[in-house]
Amino acid sequence: SIGMFQFGYAIAMFNIFTKMLFLQYEHEGGEVISNRDDFNSIITTMVPIGATAGAFTGGLLCSLGRRKAIFIVNAIIMVGSGITMIFNFWALLGGRLLIGYAAGAYTVI
Repeated sequence: SIGMFQFGYAIAMFNIFTKMLFLQYEHEGGEVISNRDDFNSIITTMVPIGATAGAFTGGLLCSLGRRKAIFIVNAIIMVGSGITMIFNFWALLGGRLLIGYAAGAYTVI
């Protein structure tokens, strides 16, 4: 299903960039966790946390109909992806959480 693809893509592809992203946050003096491994762990963990919430609440979206639910989840992914582009640590975490939520909701739809 597309939910499993989104989940795997969100975790696997983003991990490639975390080292570079950590160094960029550190260089710019942005808010960042001092240990690179902890930084990577926290950012990566946001997707499964969001996916758990999405899997539990995704069934509520199905009451709107499958087509509308898919459109809503697609909108959530677009918003989450847009938020991750903001150069702010907390925005990155929030965007990853939304992407995870949408991936979890896809597994139910």
